[in-house]
Amino acid sequence: ISINKEIKEKIINKLFNKFSFMKKIYIVYPVPEIGINLEKYNWLNKSKVVSNNNTIYEVPDFYISYESYLKRNKFIIEYFKNYSSNNSKVENIHTDKIFCNSFKINLCAAQINNQPFYFDYDHLNSYGASLLVKEIERYL
Repeated sequence: ISINKEIKEKIINKLFNKFSFMKKIYIVYPVPEIGINLEKYNWLNKSKVVSNNNTIYEVPDFYISYESYLKRNKFIIEYFKNYSSNNSKVENIHTDKIFCNSFKINLCAAQINNQPFYFDYDHLNSYGASLLVKEIERYL
């Protein structure tokens, strides 16, 4: 279902108005959506490695482009940016600082060194969530 920009803004304004009494508002920006089921991708792309009589499975690193993250989330990023620029109570927590351009320039990481950050298309697993929590804790 496609919702036009005015309706989106009204919905978000109502949400922010509900929290206007708070001393501080923390906005967590969208997490990059990877567009594939990472668990299935890993199952199909794993390679068997035998080392010192131990069998391990390796999976390739996985990224999406930073440009696609920005394009997909353009409306909400612009809205948050405008809202926070007019409100001193707002702290912005940019998830792209965690997942994008941190491992490779112009890419958002979904899996590095056999460590996935997601358990499906766009939901962080416990490891990915722990990276986000570390960033949030910096603001508290």
